[in-house]
Amino acid sequence: MKLTKEKVNLNQIIINAISDAESQIVTEGKDNSTKLEFVSSGEKWGDDATVVEIDKGRITQVFSNLLSNAIKFAKNGAIQVFLERKGKEIIYCKRYWNWYR
Repeated sequence: MKLTKEKVNLNQIIINAISDAESQIVTEGKDNSTKLEFVSSGEKWGDDATVVEIDKGRITQVFSNLLSNAIKFAKNGAIQVFLERKGKEIIYCKRYWNWYR
């Protein structure tokens, strides 16, 4: 497997993955019960805080798979995706919780 590294903004990759995942929520009939939220330390799309050199296709696939699985197992609740930079590390976290009506 050959990896092609390029500079990409992880904020934009996650925003695109969330946009795609929102259609999955509608398709699965969870649009009234499951919400997606993205929180990032990078305020602007061009912010260097979330620009990394990585294989864009592979990281897009990883985020899409993570969100797809979260949606699949979420019942009634919210899915939050966090992205922040601490020094030279970028921290990614996904969490979800259920609420009951």
